Amino acid sequence: MYDVKYLGSRTGVYTGDFNDVSFTNTGDLDTVSGSGRLKQDVVKILLTEQGLMPYPNYGTQLSFMRNVNPNDTRVLSDVADEVESALRYLDALEPSTDLSERIGEITSLETSYADSAISILLNITTAERTTIDLNFLV
Repeated sequence: MYDVKYLGSRTGVYTGDFNDVSFTNTGDLDTVSGSGRLKQDVVKILLTEQGLMPYPNYGTQLSFMRNVNPNDTRVLSDVADEVESALRYLDALEPSTDLSERIGEITSLETSYADSAISILLNITTAERTTIDLNFLV
């Protein structure tokens, strides 16, 4: 565990949308909010194995889809279904009053198989009309 003063001195290292807290220019703690929070929430639910959290429906089965047969045409469709289902659950689970933290629509969702991994390209528009682009491997 790191000391808060140490983290404050390392501002450039511990910033970004994937941290629960960040540091302001004055060194004060600040929580992630807006589209950064939504981006963080989406990544967390997609990469969390379903059933590990206190909520039995939170997460996805994406971790079980590694090293699959690339010739199975259902796999990429199943991945897309998992992503869409998780995002619907996330929106129902935590309906924020801040429009920048709400999913407006899934603008695009592409899945592909390359180098023994499944690639997910996801584009979300928030209810405030901000665009969030995510690209990761499973």
